[in-house]
Amino acid sequence: MESETPSAVEIFLREAVHGGPLHSLLSAAARELLHAGGGHRAGVWLLSGQAQQTLEGIVVQRGGGIVPEHWRNLDPGVPAVRDLLVSGADEILLVNTETSQMQLEVLSGTAKTLCLPLRVAGATLGVAIVAWQEEAFTADSSLLRGLADAVALAVASRVSHEITQDRGMTPETEKTTLLRTREIEAQLESLAESTDAGIVLFDSLGNPQLVNQRFAKLLGLPWQLFSEARTWEAFAPAVAAQFRDPGSFVMRWGQIASSPGEASWDELDMLRPTSRIMERFARPIRDSSGTFLGRLEIYRDITSEKMIQSKLLHTEKMAGLGQLISGIAHELNNPLTSIMGYSQLLLGRRLTAAQAADGRLIYQEAERAARIVKNLLLFARETRPERHPVHLNEIVERTLALRSYELRVENIRLEQNLATDLPHVLADPAQLQQVLLNLIVNAEQAIRHSSGEGTICIRTWLNANGRVALEIADNGPGIPPENIPRIFDPFFTTKPPGSGTGLGLSITYGIIQEHGGQIMVESQPGKGAKFILELPMGAPESMMTRLAGARHSPSFERSAVLQTGKVLVVEDEPTVAHLIADVMSEEGHSVEIVLDGQEGLGRALAGHYDLVICDLRMPGIDGRAIYRELVAKGSPLQHRLIFVTGDTLASHTLEFLETTGVPYLAKPFLVEELKALVAQTLDPIESTVVGAGHNGLRVQANGNRTG
Repeated sequence: MESETPSAVEIFLREAVHGGPLHSLLSAAARELLHAGGGHRAGVWLLSGQAQQTLEGIVVQRGGGIVPEHWRNLDPGVPAVRDLLVSGADEILLVNTETSQMQLEVLSGTAKTLCLPLRVAGATLGVAIVAWQEEAFTADSSLLRGLADAVALAVASRVSHEITQDRGMTPETEKTTLLRTREIEAQLESLAESTDAGIVLFDSLGNPQLVNQRFAKLLGLPWQLFSEARTWEAFAPAVAAQFRDPGSFVMRWGQIASSPGEASWDELDMLRPTSRIMERFARPIRDSSGTFLGRLEIYRDITSEKMIQSKLLHTEKMAGLGQLISGIAHELNNPLTSIMGYSQLLLGRRLTAAQAADGRLIYQEAERAARIVKNLLLFARETRPERHPVHLNEIVERTLALRSYELRVENIRLEQNLATDLPHVLADPAQLQQVLLNLIVNAEQAIRHSSGEGTICIRTWLNANGRVALEIADNGPGIPPENIPRIFDPFFTTKPPGSGTGLGLSITYGIIQEHGGQIMVESQPGKGAKFILELPMGAPESMMTRLAGARHSPSFERSAVLQTGKVLVVEDEPTVAHLIADVMSEEGHSVEIVLDGQEGLGRALAGHYDLVICDLRMPGIDGRAIYRELVAKGSPLQHRLIFVTGDTLASHTLEFLETTGVPYLAKPFLVEELKALVAQTLDPIESTVVGAGHNGLRVQANGNRTG
C-alpha cells in the first residue's frame, strides 16, 4: 500500500526495522502486553540456537519491580509451552492448579496465565505470556492475541533487517526486503480487520492513517468515507455527528490529542445509527527511543455490558431500598398500631355523634396510612418472585395508592374503568406492581414534559381471546412512529438527560414476557400513547389467597366463661405496650409491662405467667432470642407466646414465624384480633376464631394458624 503519508503499518515497521536492538523490541512488547492485559507479569521469549531448543527473552512486572535474571530463559520442554509451540493452538489458558503444576518460577504468585504463540506465515518464532494474580480477572484475549501477532511480525522484520545489515544489501536484496515489507504490511492490515473492535490509527500530526471496517460498521458509515478522509478536518466532523453531543465529542478528542504521552479510557454516548454506549481506549505509539509516532484508538460497543451493570445496580438499589423501607415501616407501624387501637377502644365507648364521627375519621386515616406502608413493603420486598392467583384490579389499586399524591400535585386526572368480574391471573404481585408503576410513571412524565397537565386512563377487561387485559393511556404528546419499533429496547429513551435510564420499558417487557403475556403500544403524534397488557388467566383462587386478601374485622365465638390470666407484655414501644395492656385489662386479665427484652426474659423465666405477648423485633434481646431461651429452658410459656411484629414481609421474619409455628399479629392490628388470639391461646379448646382479620390470620380450635 503506497501513499504520500506514512501508513500505520509503515510507522510500526519503522519502529521494528530502524529501532534499537532486538532486546529493546522484546522489552517494549512485554510492557505493551502487560499494560493491555492489566496483568501482574508479562514476558516474551524467542526460540534461539541452531536447533532452536532454548527460549530467550524479557520479563516485566507491574510497578517496575526487578525480576530475576534467570527468568529470561524459558524451558521449551515444559508441557504447556511445548504444546503451544507444536500443536498450532492460538492460545492456552491456565488457572490455579494448572499454573502451579507448570513448575515455572516466572509464574510464582500468579493464579491465571494466558500463553500465546508468536507465529509468522505458519512459522513459530517464540511465545508470549501474560499472568494475573487473581483468577477472576478478565481481559480482552482478542486484543492480546492481536498484539502477539503484531509482535511476531515486528520480530520477523527486525531479524530480517539485522541479517541484511550483517550481510550487506544488494539491489535484489532491497527488492526482496520491499516485497517482504509489503507482505508484513498486508498481514498487519488483515490483523486490524480480524478484531471485533473498531481501530483508528493517527500519525504524529493527528491525521488518520488506518481505519478498519469494524469502526465504520460501528458508526453506521460507509468505509469509503474513511478511506478518503486523510486529514483531521475531513475525518472529525463525520465521526462526531454520530454521537449525542458532537461538540463535546470533538472537544474531548482534542484533549486526548493534546496529551500524546498519556493513555486514556472514556465512554461515549452514541446516537446514530442506534443509541449505544461505546468505550474508547487511546494510547500513544512511540519508537524505542521514545519518539512520539502517533496514537492508537480502540472502540468497543459496551451497551450490553452497561445494561447488565445497570440491572445489577438497580437490583442492589432495590435490595437497599427494601432494607430501608423495612426499618421505616417498623417505626411507622408502631404509632399506627397505637392510633388504630385507641381509636377502636374509643369507638367502643359511649360517645356523642360528633365524637364518634371524629373517632371513625381517625381510624380510617390510620388504616389508610397502614395500607400505604404495606404497599411499599410489597413493592420493595426482598423475596424471590412467587406466582400465585392474584386480582389484577387489586394490583392496580395498590399501585395507584403509591402515586395518588404525585398525580394530584401534578394536575393529572385519573380515570378508572376496572371490570368487576375479572378472573385471576397467575403472577408475582410485586413484579406486576413494578410493571404498572413503570407505565404510570412513564405516562406522568410524558404529560409533564408537554402540556403540564392531562389525563391518565386505566381500564381492565377480559378480551375475546380469554386473556385478562389492561390498558394505560395518556393524552400526552405521543410517540413518533420511527421510535415505536425501538420503544422496548434497553437504554432507548427520548427523555432529556437525567430523566431516565431507558431501562423501565425494557424491564416491563421482560416481566410480561416471563409471565406468558404480551405488551403492545399504540400512539399517534399529538394524541397520546396507549400501552395494552394481556396476561393469561390463572387457576381458581385458593383459600389462602382469599384469607390473605380479607380486610374485615374477625368474628369469633368464645366460651361462656372467659378464661383470664396473668399476662406479661414485652414491647420496647411504650404506646403499643400500653395499648395491649389496656385491651387485656378490659378483658379482665392481670397485666405487667416490660419495655426491655432482657428484663422480659428474666421475668418470664422467674415468674408465673399464663401468657407472654412479645414484640419480635427489639434492641438487645429480641423476640427470637426470648423464644429460643424459653425452648432451651423447657418453659411451658413457649406454647403460650404471641408475637407482634411490623416486619412480616421480610423473608427472614416469615421463615422464623413459619418454622416455630408461634401465633403472631402483624402491626397495625385490630383490637378484636388481639382479643381473639389471646382467648384462643389461653383456652384453645373452648375459643375459636372463625373469621379472618386484616392480617390474614386464622386460628382454629387446635391452636394451629393458617393464612
